[in-house]
Amino acid sequence: MTTDAAPLSPKTTYLAGRLRQTAWADRRIVYHLLALENFLAGVRCGGLHSIWVQCHLVPLYRLEAIIIREELQTGIRLTEDEASRLVRLDYRRRRAQEEVERARERADEAEREQAAYHEWIRAGGLP
Repeated sequence: MTTDAAPLSPKTTYLAGRLRQTAWADRRIVYHLLALENFLAGVRCGGLHSIWVQCHLVPLYRLEAIIIREELQTGIRLTEDEASRLVRLDYRRRRAQEEVERARERADEAEREQAAYHEWIRAGGLP
């Protein structure tokens, strides 16, 4: 994917600031963030491009994605520390949710096991 010919017109102050701080040799980062910004802003670029952004760029630039998304949606520019805190909170929330789901699965399995045991005993099996 050639990025050097893509137009440079950031929508967020975050990306405009990153552009001003980035040397030509590191321009690929700015072009990646521009593609991410366009994706988060709802600019349609085709299915494969969207998949590439979602599967490659969003995980690669997780903090930047949060900062850009927040600025696009609310106009508020988060710091990297604030975005990092949101990532940690989201991680903790997902871990807690996963633990609740695992506990529910264990309870369901125990209930099925108990029902099977009672059926076994009713059918004349030994405990």
